[in-house]
Amino acid sequence: MTDGTVPAMIAVHSALLNSGKVIFFGIFPQNDNGGDPPPYNPAVLYDPVANTIKEVPQNLGVNGQGFMTCGGESILPDGRLFVTGGIELPMSGNGRGIANTYFFDPKTETWSPGPNMQIPRWYPTNVPMPDGTVLILSGHDANANEIVQSETYNPVTNTTSLLPTSANDPDTSRSYTYPRMEVLPSGLVFKASQAAATYTYNPATQNWTFVANTNFGDRFFSGHVLMGDLKTVMVVGGSPTNVGGGTTSTATTETIDMSQPNPTWVYGPSMNIARYNAALEWLADGTLIAVGGGAGPGHYGSPIYQPEIYNPATQTWTVMAAQEGLRDYHSVADLLPDGRVISGGSTSGDQTQTTYEIFSPPYLFQGARPTITVSPKAIKYGQTFGIGTPNANTIKSVALILASTSTHTDDMNQRYIPLTFKVAHNNLSVIAPANANIAPPGYYMISIVNTSGVPAVMPFVQVHH
Repeated sequence: MTDGTVPAMIAVHSALLNSGKVIFFGIFPQNDNGGDPPPYNPAVLYDPVANTIKEVPQNLGVNGQGFMTCGGESILPDGRLFVTGGIELPMSGNGRGIANTYFFDPKTETWSPGPNMQIPRWYPTNVPMPDGTVLILSGHDANANEIVQSETYNPVTNTTSLLPTSANDPDTSRSYTYPRMEVLPSGLVFKASQAAATYTYNPATQNWTFVANTNFGDRFFSGHVLMGDLKTVMVVGGSPTNVGGGTTSTATTETIDMSQPNPTWVYGPSMNIARYNAALEWLADGTLIAVGGGAGPGHYGSPIYQPEIYNPATQTWTVMAAQEGLRDYHSVADLLPDGRVISGGSTSGDQTQTTYEIFSPPYLFQGARPTITVSPKAIKYGQTFGIGTPNANTIKSVALILASTSTHTDDMNQRYIPLTFKVAHNNLSVIAPANANIAPPGYYMISIVNTSGVPAVMPFVQVHH
């Protein structure tokens, strides 16, 4: 582990940008316990190559009344970070949402305002869609009431639109903010958790369809991911209750194969340590890492310092070296282009809450790294493209990994897509994803891994129509 300090702020949100830098934004430590933050967000850019931090505060304000922390976040097809909503000031009770949206441009490293949403939202989820739009769901409105209506953002017209009532959230029995969503290769959008009841949303008909209940029941503060087979969704850990941030944690996992005619949830291999509020992120070799979290009760009770790595091929979880910081509620984690993982934040009051740490997975200690000498800046669906590497004959896998956005145990942007390839003239000839349902348009990292399991440093490529 290596670590550092984020100047005067707690990272509640993070995102990997196509510049290779990570943006963190959140709150000041002195504003975590009852005090209202100023009408702007502290934010910093971390450059993992230069190992430097640059402050990039969001100084636009929201009429002096709001704060974008606890909003939704995703990366647009052009590489800009898109943040939806946040909390109105002064803070009270369950939180009152704001309608504001914001962009962060990795080219200029500046913030700019976006169009207001149709409904103010606190704790919404952003879903990057195959047509380049963003589906926006859930949250609390300006009166702190739960929101069932969904809307969409169109980056071409730079407008938001309210969807018809048929697109309303199908489960309104309890507060299920930050729903865990995955776009399937069919084009349907799968609602994986936190509720026990899971559904698909059809953007063509704008209707929801019930799929199945999880075996465990509600999984508050759980991780979720679409697996590399692009048909199986996995949920990881969580708590059966939302009271005070959860009362007990679970080590269980469940999967559902959405390619089946009648999909059902089945228990998968359990983690070694029960946890909720853990960040679940793809690694460069197609394994997954669960970082941080806690056993409960509450948001910070019994913190878990040891991350675990899940190998889909062997279906096993392996405990890794412990972190130094308490990374529970409001913590973040992101895969870096060099294959390491950065984590930080957690509004715990612990002295480590303003720090970050970088984890080097075992694959970085398994021999020499392959290198990528030539790669495309952009590719189209179905295109055959080349990757230049002097290690072509030793490469066993090629994949695209969508740049991540991390907050509240919910990565709204990550995706791992294995690619078909062959060795041609001492280079790699690779077939791009067939369509946008498989790979929604945007910036991905190109991952190549050799027969020793070691990945190359990953360049970015834009996938588009």
